[in-house]
Amino acid sequence: MTFKGAKNTIKEIADKVNVRYVLEGSVRKAGDKLRITAQLINATNDSHIWAEKYTGTIEDIFDIQEKVSRSIFDALKLKLTPEENKRISEKPISDIVAYQYYLQAKREAWSFSLENLDHALQLTNKALDNIGENALLYATRALIYWQYHNSGFRPYNETLLEANAEAEKALELDPELFLGHWTKGAISYTRGDLRTASQQFKRSAELETGGESLAWLSLINALAGKMSESRLYGDNAIKVDPLNILALSFRGLIEIYGGDFKCSLIWFKKGLEVMPGDPMTLMFYACGQLYAGNREESLALFSQVAELDSPLGKMWIAALNNDGPAFQKFSADLQEYAKGDKEMSWCMADCSVIMGETDKALDWLSNSIERGLINDIFFSEFDPFLSNLKNNPRFKSLMGRAQEKQRLYSN
Repeated sequence: MTFKGAKNTIKEIADKVNVRYVLEGSVRKAGDKLRITAQLINATNDSHIWAEKYTGTIEDIFDIQEKVSRSIFDALKLKLTPEENKRISEKPISDIVAYQYYLQAKREAWSFSLENLDHALQLTNKALDNIGENALLYATRALIYWQYHNSGFRPYNETLLEANAEAEKALELDPELFLGHWTKGAISYTRGDLRTASQQFKRSAELETGGESLAWLSLINALAGKMSESRLYGDNAIKVDPLNILALSFRGLIEIYGGDFKCSLIWFKKGLEVMPGDPMTLMFYACGQLYAGNREESLALFSQVAELDSPLGKMWIAALNNDGPAFQKFSADLQEYAKGDKEMSWCMADCSVIMGETDKALDWLSNSIERGLINDIFFSEFDPFLSNLKNNPRFKSLMGRAQEKQRLYSN
């Protein structure tokens, strides 16, 4: 969708997404009738390798999808492994109406909108009503429940319990389901269990070679202070999926945790080129600018975040302007969500230091560590605000706790 309506050449598109071949085509639908055209192009010399037209009804879509996939493999003279052959033939949701509900729900689950999340849950429930128990739909429901917390819309404990129950049902039906392992990894990450999260994301990366699981593995290793492993996973995530906003943003966040703030800005800029105005990327970009010593640029970015009605952006602005009443208001708005979020707790700690509230800063730092941000070098050497507390006895004790949790992660 990044290239929809763009005037890029096939070669330009292939170069941007790091591929050799491009599949181009169209789908036309009239009532329940379908007409699909597809052609495979070698982007290195713009030559057509294979082309075909398909007609049928909406009920034939799964068969057409398999025919297209097998035609591509034949045209490229590739040999499928038994596992790949099985995956092409699989129909995880065989009912076309339920499948359409699933596709809609999957899209809306990533919108970071309460209204869209509620609609995604309704669609998933309708799909389940249509076909009964289904592993992929249970895993989708797990993703939605996790997103309720991840987006800050519902209480931490409630949503994670619901998400975990749905993920368990999904994996009971299909132990090899990518999304089942992915959601288990996301739940463990949120709970601060980095070791289990890493194991689950490694399994999901084995089952589906997209960049997202690798991106999460890069972040988990950065949280644990394992920077060389983190950068390796991050680079591989971008190699697999160069336009993945999550991989690009996490790559910038990795450099923040590694103390190279100027390098982090490069990655955040790339992320915003792919998805201008993305709230998560804007927030981390603002932090990177601040840590790099660019206060005015940082305030401008925090203002963009605040315009998206984000209390976090407003809190940062209040802290940087030393506006006590505004800081108290916006930090109070964030407290419940921050209790269950490691990055939010870190931001709360930084802002509390700026406002001269050392005890509150240490409370939030403690919560961030318990939630899984255990990179003690970042806290004590790189973070320009928390490093000011390095001689504080309680801060030293918290760094010891972070190091203890790092050892548990490594073992």
